[in-house]
Formats: sequence, structure tokens, C-alpha cells
Amino acid sequence: MGDFNISTNLGVSAEFNTGPLEHKTTLQADSYFDQSNALDAALGVTLVTPTYLLTHEVTLPINDENRFSLMAGLGVRNLGTETYLQYQATAGFESDSFGTRIKVGSNGAISDDLPIWMPGSERMATLSIGQDIIPNGLWLNLDGQQSFENAGEYQLVGGLGARY
Repeated sequence: MGDFNISTNLGVSAEFNTGPLEHKTTLQADSYFDQSNALDAALGVTLVTPTYLLTHEVTLPINDENRFSLMAGLGVRNLGTETYLQYQATAGFESDSFGTRIKVGSNGAISDDLPIWMPGSERMATLSIGQDIIPNGLWLNLDGQQSFENAGEYQLVGGLGARY
């Protein structure tokens, strides 16, 4: 049996400096349409309405090779009956001298009154760690998520990346 999905993700961003601080503001819109089984529509069709996410990240250079960043975002999702708000926040540290990147964050719904589960609505803690093996050539990533709402719901993903 076949299935298909169509997703869109559109956004714009602006970057600017105020003194030593680097700023990046992003507006992103995304939605998707999914059919579990393309040969039998009775098996389910999912339409996720547009989500708009506005984020602002501020990066403070500690020195030439180390940076600290804070990001906060507010998401809006309209389900046709009501508008729901989501949040996203991260704090990060990046070191060029050690080739290390660490981000800790949280995201999820602001209110408890969502009528159905939606992607991004579950409140979660996030952790992302990256380490260069060969500077600007080969690196390892480890990304994790832990639900605040369901203790047994977590995700841990490792990856290896390369640039040629």
C-alpha cells in the first residue's frame, strides 16, 4: 500500500547587530497534508493547519571563539474554531576552539485546552550536543527530547555528519 504527504515550510529572517550582540528574527509558516494509505481514503487523511512561529535569537560573543545564545519564540495555530499559542525557548553555547555546540530548551503549548494533539503542542525539554571530530569536516550530534506530560515519552537520536 502507498501513502503520501505534502508539506510546506516557508519563512523569512533578518539578521542585525546592536553593539557586540548578534540578533536573528525569523517568521516561519508550515503545514502539511498526509494520507496514511493513498489507495484507500477511508484509512485516514490528516490535515495540519498552518502554524506561524516568530522567533528571536540573541548571540553574545564571549571572545573570538566562544558564543552564548538565547532564543525565544511564540507560535500561533488556528484550528478554525479557536487560536492556540505555543512557545519555544533555547539557551546555547558554541565553542569554535573545542568544536562543541550545546543547546538546552523547552517547547510546547501555552494553554491546556487544545482539543486534539498537534505537533509541537506537547510540552518537552530538549537537549542538543554536537562535537567536531575533524574541524569543519566530520562531527557527531546527539539530540534528545523528554516530555513533561508523559514520563515514558522520550526520544534520543544520534547522528554523524560530514562536509566535503
